[in-house]
Amino acid sequence: MKTLYFLDVEEGNIAQRDLFNAATKAKFDVRKTIENLGIKTIIVRKNTTPYKFVNTVIDFLRVVVLFVKILFVVRQNSVLLLQRRFSHIKLLLISKALKLKHSELCILIHDINCLRFDKNKGTKRELSEIKNFNLADSLIVHTPAMGKKMKEIGITPKQYPLYLFDYYTDNSPANQIVAKNEVVFAGNLGKSEFLKLLNNYHFEKIKFNLYGFEKPAFITNENLRYFGRFQANHISDIQGGWGLVWDGSSVETCDGILGDYLRYNSSHKSSLYLVAELPLIIWSQSSLRSFVEERNIGIIVDSIEEIEEKISSMTDDEYQILKNNAKTISAELKAGKMLERILLLLVA
Repeated sequence: MKTLYFLDVEEGNIAQRDLFNAATKAKFDVRKTIENLGIKTIIVRKNTTPYKFVNTVIDFLRVVVLFVKILFVVRQNSVLLLQRRFSHIKLLLISKALKLKHSELCILIHDINCLRFDKNKGTKRELSEIKNFNLADSLIVHTPAMGKKMKEIGITPKQYPLYLFDYYTDNSPANQIVAKNEVVFAGNLGKSEFLKLLNNYHFEKIKFNLYGFEKPAFITNENLRYFGRFQANHISDIQGGWGLVWDGSSVETCDGILGDYLRYNSSHKSSLYLVAELPLIIWSQSSLRSFVEERNIGIIVDSIEEIEEKISSMTDDEYQILKNNAKTISAELKAGKMLERILLLLVA
Protein backbone atom coordinates (compact mmCIF):
# COMPACT_ATOMS: atom_id res chain seq x y z
CA MET A 1 0.00 0.00 0.00
CA LYS A 2 1.21 3.51 -0.84
CA THR A 3 1.69 6.26 1.76
CA LEU A 4 -0.53 9.32 1.38
CA TYR A 5 0.57 12.89 2.17
CA PHE A 6 -1.38 16.13 2.01
CA LEU A 7 0.09 19.47 0.88
CA ASP A 8 -1.82 22.48 2.20
CA VAL A 9 -1.52 26.24 2.55
CA GLU A 10 -1.45 27.90 5.95
CA GLU A 11 -4.73 29.68 6.73
CA GLY A 12 -5.31 32.80 8.81
CA ASN A 13 -8.27 33.53 11.05
CA ILE A 14 -11.74 33.25 9.56
CA ALA A 15 -13.55 36.59 9.33
CA GLN A 16 -17.00 36.83 10.92
CA ARG A 17 -18.66 37.23 7.52
CA ASP A 18 -16.93 34.08 6.28
CA LEU A 19 -18.81 32.05 8.90
CA PHE A 20 -21.91 32.68 6.77
CA ASN A 21 -20.11 32.09 3.48
CA ALA A 22 -19.68 28.53 2.21
CA ALA A 23 -17.15 29.56 -0.46
CA THR A 24 -14.19 28.13 1.48
CA LYS A 25 -16.04 25.44 3.41
CA ALA A 26 -15.27 22.62 0.98
CA LYS A 27 -11.53 23.19 1.41
CA PHE A 28 -11.80 23.23 5.19
CA ASP A 29 -13.86 20.04 5.12
CA VAL A 30 -11.23 18.31 2.98
CA ARG A 31 -8.67 19.29 5.60
CA LYS A 32 -10.88 17.87 8.36
CA THR A 33 -11.13 14.51 6.57
CA ILE A 34 -7.34 14.49 6.20
CA GLU A 35 -6.95 15.18 9.93
CA ASN A 36 -9.52 12.54 10.89
CA LEU A 37 -7.67 9.92 8.85
CA GLY A 38 -4.33 10.84 10.42
CA ILE A 39 -2.69 11.70 7.09
CA LYS A 40 0.57 13.64 7.40
CA THR A 41 0.24 17.24 6.20
CA ILE A 42 3.01 19.36 4.69
CA ILE A 43 2.28 23.05 5.19
CA VAL A 44 3.20 25.85 2.77
CA ARG A 45 3.18 29.24 4.47
CA LYS A 46 1.59 32.30 2.91
CA ASN A 47 3.46 35.50 2.16
CA THR A 48 2.15 38.35 4.27
CA THR A 49 4.49 41.25 3.55
CA PRO A 50 3.03 44.20 1.58
CA TYR A 51 6.12 44.49 -0.65
CA LYS A 52 5.98 42.71 -4.02
CA PHE A 53 9.74 42.29 -4.39
CA VAL A 54 10.11 40.87 -0.89
CA ASN A 55 7.21 38.49 -1.54
CA THR A 56 8.86 37.31 -4.76
CA VAL A 57 12.12 36.53 -2.98
CA ILE A 58 10.37 34.80 -0.06
CA ASP A 59 8.18 32.86 -2.45
CA PHE A 60 11.22 31.59 -4.36
CA LEU A 61 12.96 30.52 -1.15
CA ARG A 62 9.85 28.70 0.06
CA VAL A 63 9.56 26.83 -3.23
CA VAL A 64 13.15 25.65 -2.83
CA VAL A 65 12.46 24.63 0.78
CA LEU A 66 9.32 22.77 -0.33
CA PHE A 67 11.26 20.90 -3.01
CA VAL A 68 13.84 19.79 -0.45
CA LYS A 69 11.16 18.96 2.13
CA ILE A 70 9.40 16.64 -0.32
CA LEU A 71 12.67 14.88 -1.03
CA PHE A 72 13.35 14.30 2.66
CA VAL A 73 9.83 13.83 4.09
CA VAL A 74 7.91 11.92 1.42
CA ARG A 75 8.61 8.20 1.30
CA GLN A 76 9.23 6.23 -1.85
CA ASN A 77 6.11 5.02 -3.65
CA SER A 78 3.77 7.62 -2.10
CA VAL A 79 0.95 9.90 -3.20
CA LEU A 80 0.89 13.63 -2.48
CA LEU A 81 -2.59 15.18 -2.50
CA LEU A 82 -3.15 18.89 -2.92
CA GLN A 83 -6.28 21.00 -3.32
CA ARG A 84 -4.88 24.52 -3.58
CA ARG A 85 -3.97 26.32 -6.79
CA PHE A 86 -0.24 26.78 -7.29
CA SER A 87 1.73 28.54 -10.00
CA HIS A 88 3.05 26.40 -12.83
CA ILE A 89 6.65 26.63 -11.61
CA LYS A 90 5.64 25.44 -8.12
CA LEU A 91 3.65 22.54 -9.51
CA LEU A 92 6.51 21.65 -11.84
CA LEU A 93 9.02 21.52 -8.97
CA ILE A 94 6.59 19.54 -6.78
CA SER A 95 6.07 17.09 -9.63
CA LYS A 96 9.80 16.71 -10.27
CA ALA A 97 10.54 16.14 -6.58
CA LEU A 98 7.88 13.43 -6.45
CA LYS A 99 9.25 11.75 -9.55
CA LEU A 100 12.63 11.50 -7.83
CA LYS A 101 10.85 9.65 -5.01
CA HIS A 102 8.93 7.43 -7.47
CA SER A 103 5.77 9.00 -6.10
CA GLU A 104 2.63 10.54 -7.57
CA LEU A 105 0.83 13.86 -7.49
CA CYS A 106 -2.96 13.96 -7.15
CA ILE A 107 -4.89 17.21 -7.43
CA LEU A 108 -8.37 17.55 -5.94
CA ILE A 109 -10.26 20.00 -8.15
CA HIS A 110 -12.63 22.49 -6.58
CA ASP A 111 -13.29 24.42 -9.78
CA ILE A 112 -12.27 24.45 -13.44
CA ASN A 113 -12.25 28.16 -14.11
CA CYS A 114 -12.04 27.89 -17.89
CA LEU A 115 -15.34 25.95 -17.82
CA ARG A 116 -16.78 28.19 -15.14
CA PHE A 117 -16.04 31.56 -16.72
CA ASP A 118 -14.90 31.28 -20.36
CA LYS A 119 -17.27 31.07 -23.33
CA ASN A 120 -14.54 30.45 -25.92
CA LYS A 121 -11.97 27.71 -26.33
CA GLY A 122 -8.24 28.32 -26.36
CA THR A 123 -8.29 31.13 -23.81
CA LYS A 124 -5.19 31.95 -21.78
CA ARG A 125 -6.94 30.58 -18.69
CA GLU A 126 -7.79 27.30 -20.42
CA LEU A 127 -4.24 26.81 -21.69
CA SER A 128 -2.87 27.54 -18.23
CA GLU A 129 -5.19 25.04 -16.55
CA ILE A 130 -4.42 22.35 -19.12
CA LYS A 131 -0.69 22.84 -18.53
CA ASN A 132 -1.03 22.76 -14.74
CA PHE A 133 -3.43 19.83 -14.40
CA ASN A 134 -1.36 17.74 -16.79
CA LEU A 135 1.50 17.85 -14.29
CA ALA A 136 -0.57 15.60 -12.02
CA ASP A 137 -0.66 11.83 -12.16
CA SER A 138 -4.31 11.77 -11.14
CA LEU A 139 -7.20 14.16 -10.56
CA ILE A 140 -10.19 14.06 -8.26
CA VAL A 141 -12.93 15.57 -10.43
CA HIS A 142 -16.48 16.52 -9.48
CA THR A 143 -18.35 14.22 -11.84
CA PRO A 144 -17.78 11.96 -14.86
CA ALA A 145 -19.19 14.76 -17.03
CA MET A 146 -16.49 17.13 -15.78
CA GLY A 147 -13.86 14.49 -16.41
CA LYS A 148 -15.09 13.88 -19.95
CA LYS A 149 -15.03 17.61 -20.73
CA MET A 150 -11.51 17.91 -19.34
CA LYS A 151 -10.32 15.09 -21.60
CA GLU A 152 -11.89 16.88 -24.57
CA ILE A 153 -9.80 19.98 -23.95
CA GLY A 154 -6.59 17.99 -23.46
CA ILE A 155 -6.32 17.21 -19.73
CA THR A 156 -5.12 13.62 -19.59
CA PRO A 157 -4.33 12.33 -16.03
CA LYS A 158 -6.29 9.46 -14.49
CA GLN A 159 -9.57 10.60 -12.95
CA TYR A 160 -11.55 9.78 -9.82
CA PRO A 161 -15.10 11.26 -9.71
CA LEU A 162 -16.13 12.58 -6.28
CA TYR A 163 -19.85 13.19 -7.09
CA LEU A 164 -20.50 15.15 -3.88
CA PHE A 165 -18.29 17.20 -1.57
CA ASP A 166 -18.37 16.12 2.06
CA TYR A 167 -20.04 18.56 4.43
CA TYR A 168 -19.24 18.61 8.16
CA THR A 169 -21.76 20.26 10.50
CA ASP A 170 -21.94 21.44 14.10
CA ASN A 171 -25.53 20.30 14.57
CA SER A 172 -28.28 18.15 13.11
CA PRO A 173 -31.16 19.02 10.76
CA ALA A 174 -34.14 20.66 12.43
CA ASN A 175 -36.93 18.37 13.55
CA GLN A 176 -39.45 19.39 10.94
CA ILE A 177 -43.04 18.72 10.21
CA VAL A 178 -43.02 17.41 6.65
CA ALA A 179 -42.71 20.55 4.49
CA LYS A 180 -43.19 18.94 1.10
CA ASN A 181 -44.42 22.18 -0.48
CA GLU A 182 -41.45 24.34 0.61
CA VAL A 183 -38.39 24.64 -1.65
CA VAL A 184 -35.13 25.93 -0.17
CA PHE A 185 -32.67 28.00 -2.18
CA ALA A 186 -29.48 29.11 -0.42
CA GLY A 187 -26.59 31.17 -1.73
CA ASN A 188 -25.76 34.54 -3.20
CA LEU A 189 -29.31 35.73 -3.83
CA GLY A 190 -28.25 38.91 -5.62
CA LYS A 191 -26.15 36.89 -8.09
CA SER A 192 -28.97 34.41 -8.73
CA GLU A 193 -30.57 36.27 -11.65
CA PHE A 194 -33.37 33.77 -12.15
CA LEU A 195 -34.91 34.88 -8.83
CA LYS A 196 -35.82 38.22 -10.42
CA LEU A 197 -38.00 36.38 -12.93
CA LEU A 198 -39.31 33.97 -10.33
CA ASN A 199 -40.48 36.99 -8.37
CA ASN A 200 -43.09 37.54 -11.12
CA TYR A 201 -44.58 34.05 -10.84
CA HIS A 202 -47.52 33.07 -8.69
CA PHE A 203 -47.55 29.51 -7.36
CA GLU A 204 -50.60 28.23 -5.52
CA LYS A 205 -49.10 25.11 -3.97
CA ILE A 206 -45.41 25.80 -3.28
CA LYS A 207 -43.26 28.36 -1.53
CA PHE A 208 -39.58 29.20 -1.95
CA ASN A 209 -37.57 29.70 1.25
CA LEU A 210 -34.56 31.86 0.44
CA TYR A 211 -31.35 32.00 2.47
CA GLY A 212 -28.54 34.47 1.84
CA PHE A 213 -26.40 37.13 3.43
CA GLU A 214 -29.00 39.81 2.75
CA LYS A 215 -32.46 40.12 1.23
CA PRO A 216 -32.47 41.35 -2.39
CA ALA A 217 -34.58 44.48 -2.89
CA PHE A 218 -36.40 42.94 -5.86
CA ILE A 219 -38.18 40.28 -3.79
CA THR A 220 -41.83 41.30 -3.35
CA ASN A 221 -43.67 38.06 -4.19
CA GLU A 222 -45.26 36.25 -1.25
CA ASN A 223 -44.12 32.97 -2.78
CA LEU A 224 -40.50 34.02 -2.20
CA ARG A 225 -39.82 34.22 1.51
CA TYR A 226 -36.49 35.48 2.83
CA PHE A 227 -35.40 33.45 5.87
CA GLY A 228 -32.13 35.26 6.57
CA ARG A 229 -28.67 33.78 6.79
CA PHE A 230 -27.09 30.90 8.66
CA GLN A 231 -23.56 29.86 9.46
CA ALA A 232 -22.28 27.34 6.93
CA ASN A 233 -21.92 24.66 9.63
CA HIS A 234 -25.33 25.27 11.23
CA ILE A 235 -27.82 23.38 9.12
CA SER A 236 -30.47 23.22 11.86
CA ASP A 237 -31.52 26.74 10.80
CA ILE A 238 -32.74 25.50 7.41
CA GLN A 239 -36.49 25.09 7.03
CA GLY A 240 -38.05 23.42 4.02
CA GLY A 241 -38.71 20.22 2.16
CA TRP A 242 -36.47 20.40 -0.92
CA GLY A 243 -33.16 21.90 -2.00
CA LEU A 244 -33.09 23.68 -5.37
CA VAL A 245 -29.85 23.58 -7.39
CA TRP A 246 -30.24 26.20 -10.13
CA ASP A 247 -28.24 28.98 -11.75
CA GLY A 248 -28.42 31.48 -14.59
CA SER A 249 -30.89 34.16 -15.62
CA SER A 250 -33.84 32.00 -16.65
CA VAL A 251 -36.53 29.93 -14.92
CA GLU A 252 -37.02 27.86 -18.08
CA THR A 253 -33.50 26.44 -18.14
CA CYS A 254 -30.08 26.94 -16.57
CA ASP A 255 -28.47 29.36 -19.02
CA GLY A 256 -25.38 31.50 -19.42
CA ILE A 257 -21.90 30.66 -18.18
CA LEU A 258 -23.02 29.96 -14.61
CA GLY A 259 -25.95 27.82 -15.66
CA ASP A 260 -23.88 25.92 -18.19
CA TYR A 261 -21.31 25.10 -15.50
CA LEU A 262 -23.93 22.85 -13.86
CA ARG A 263 -23.40 20.47 -16.78
CA TYR A 264 -19.97 19.66 -15.30
CA ASN A 265 -19.65 20.57 -11.64
CA SER A 266 -21.08 19.28 -8.39
CA SER A 267 -22.56 22.37 -6.81
CA HIS A 268 -21.69 22.65 -3.12
CA LYS A 269 -25.37 23.50 -2.57
CA SER A 270 -26.18 19.88 -3.32
CA SER A 271 -24.11 18.74 -0.35
CA LEU A 272 -25.62 21.43 1.89
CA TYR A 273 -29.16 20.37 1.08
CA LEU A 274 -28.50 16.66 1.40
CA VAL A 275 -26.70 17.00 4.72
CA ALA A 276 -29.83 18.88 5.88
CA GLU A 277 -31.75 15.78 4.70
CA LEU A 278 -33.51 17.65 1.90
CA PRO A 279 -34.14 15.83 -1.40
CA LEU A 280 -32.77 17.73 -4.40
CA ILE A 281 -34.47 19.48 -7.29
CA ILE A 282 -31.97 19.64 -10.13
CA TRP A 283 -31.85 20.67 -13.77
CA SER A 284 -32.35 17.86 -16.29
CA GLN A 285 -28.96 18.57 -17.89
CA SER A 286 -27.05 18.71 -14.61
CA SER A 287 -23.96 16.53 -14.29
CA LEU A 288 -25.48 15.11 -11.09
CA ARG A 289 -28.58 13.77 -12.83
CA SER A 290 -27.50 10.13 -13.04
CA PHE A 291 -26.26 10.16 -9.42
CA VAL A 292 -29.54 11.66 -8.17
CA GLU A 293 -31.54 9.10 -10.13
CA GLU A 294 -29.41 6.14 -9.03
CA ARG A 295 -29.55 7.09 -5.36
CA ASN A 296 -33.20 8.22 -5.64
CA ILE A 297 -32.57 11.47 -3.75
CA GLY A 298 -34.54 14.04 -5.72
CA ILE A 299 -36.49 15.06 -8.78
CA ILE A 300 -35.36 16.22 -12.21
CA VAL A 301 -36.91 19.21 -14.00
CA ASP A 302 -36.33 21.02 -17.27
CA SER A 303 -37.64 24.29 -15.81
CA ILE A 304 -38.62 25.75 -12.45
CA GLU A 305 -42.17 26.01 -13.79
CA GLU A 306 -42.43 22.20 -13.56
CA ILE A 307 -41.67 22.06 -9.84
CA GLU A 308 -45.17 22.82 -8.57
CA GLU A 309 -46.80 20.03 -10.59
CA LYS A 310 -44.12 17.47 -9.72
CA ILE A 311 -44.35 18.17 -6.01
CA SER A 312 -48.13 18.40 -5.81
CA SER A 313 -48.58 15.12 -7.70
CA MET A 314 -46.22 13.26 -5.36
CA THR A 315 -47.66 11.29 -2.46
CA ASP A 316 -46.37 11.71 1.07
CA ASP A 317 -45.03 8.15 0.96
CA GLU A 318 -43.10 8.84 -2.25
CA TYR A 319 -41.63 11.98 -0.74
CA GLN A 320 -40.67 10.15 2.45
CA ILE A 321 -38.66 7.60 0.42
CA LEU A 322 -36.64 10.44 -1.13
CA LYS A 323 -36.15 12.03 2.28
CA ASN A 324 -34.98 8.76 3.84
CA ASN A 325 -32.47 8.31 1.01
CA ALA A 326 -31.24 11.89 1.54
CA LYS A 327 -30.81 11.08 5.23
CA THR A 328 -28.62 8.09 4.34
CA ILE A 329 -26.33 10.26 2.20
CA SER A 330 -26.36 12.96 4.88
CA ALA A 331 -24.64 10.57 7.25
CA GLU A 332 -21.96 9.82 4.64
CA LEU A 333 -21.28 13.51 3.93
CA LYS A 334 -21.03 14.41 7.61
CA ALA A 335 -18.45 11.66 8.11
CA GLY A 336 -16.24 12.55 5.12
CA LYS A 337 -16.99 9.27 3.35
CA MET A 338 -17.05 10.65 -0.22
CA LEU A 339 -13.41 11.73 -0.11
CA GLU A 340 -12.32 8.84 2.10
CA ARG A 341 -13.54 6.39 -0.54
CA ILE A 342 -11.25 7.94 -3.17
CA LEU A 343 -8.26 8.24 -0.86
CA LEU A 344 -8.42 4.50 -0.28
CA LEU A 345 -8.33 3.96 -4.05
CA LEU A 346 -5.30 6.27 -4.38
CA VAL A 347 -3.16 4.25 -2.00
CA ALA A 348 -4.38 0.76 -2.93
